Formats: sequence, structure tokens, C-alpha cells
Amino acid sequence: MKFSDPYTKEELIDSVQRIKTNFETVIQNMPDTDFFKRPETGWSPAENFQHIIKVTRLLSLSFSAPKFLASLVFGEVTNSAPRIHQVADVYLDALKKGQNSGPFTPSKESIEGDSPKRKLELLSDWNKSWDKYGLAVKDWNEEQLDKILMPHPFLGKIPAREMYMIGILHPIHHLEIVAKRLGKEWNYF
Repeated sequence: MKFSDPYTKEELIDSVQRIKTNFETVIQNMPDTDFFKRPETGWSPAENFQHIIKVTRLLSLSFSAPKFLASLVFGEVTNSAPRIHQVADVYLDALKKGQNSGPFTPSKESIEGDSPKRKLELLSDWNKSWDKYGLAVKDWNEEQLDKILMPHPFLGKIPAREMYMIGILHPIHHLEIVAKRLGKEWNYF
């Protein structure tokens, strides 16, 4: 994965905006036949995109819960969250071991029907979900991001800053899979 090292709240939010714009450009420029084509195993780019949108919506929602409640329910830590490269190492290693997508498994997408319209719908959903994710930490301060724990489905309780970083890494992981299948290389942020 190629990415910078965002850490502060503002750097993380800026990264979300760059990812949103860069991914939108990648998808807009991808021919519909590539976007909806299902590989022998795994998901099509459209299905990966749909999955990312579902997960991003939930992540945005998780940051909207009252911080005091999250602190009471999940606890707090005193050390700072790791840097994004460290988070990426742990997160990607966990993904390599295989994780079930559960309710975030995408619906099957097809080139049949009105594929340009469906692609535009997915791009609209993408923009809405990432606009919300960019704003998800606006009411959080740096100390709260490092201190308040949040539950991750397979990493356990992690600091809010780390959870936000995973929200950034998650689409990169999926679009790297798509890029590899298509023989492409994209810059993310």
C-alpha cells in the first residue's frame, strides 16, 4: 500500500477527502465492463465498492455515538494510537487470515440492465458515505481520538483514532485487490 502518514485529526480528514476524490476518479474512468465483471473468485469492482460503502456508513455512525457513552462501555487507554503504517500492518495481517464480511457482504452486481445508471448510483452513495465519514470526527478532539476505545469486529477494542485510520485503510485494501486484478496501480493519498 502506498500512502502518506496522516495522524492528526485534520490530516486524517484531509486523507478521507483525497481518497474520496481519487477513488471516484478511478471508478468514473473504469469501463462498465470492468466495473461489473465478476472474477472467478471474489467480488467485482462494483461489489467491492458496494461493500466499502456499507462499512463506511457504519463507521460514520459509530463516531456519532456520545463519547462519554463509548468511554463508559468500551473504556479508555492512556497511550497514543499507533501510526497508520503500524495500523496497516496489523489490519492487513488480520485480513490475510480471512474475515467474514457478514452483513457487509455486497449484493451481486451485474453488467446486465442499466449499468451506467447503477454505476452513478454507487458513485452517489460513495460520495454521501465519504462526506459523512469526513465529518465523523469533527466533534472529537485529539485527546479523545487517542483515549476512547471503540470495538472492531476482529481487532477488539482499539483507540478511536486507530478505528478512523482503519476506515481509511479499508477501501485502499479493496481497491488494491481490484487494481491487481486489472493490472493497474493507483495512488490513494
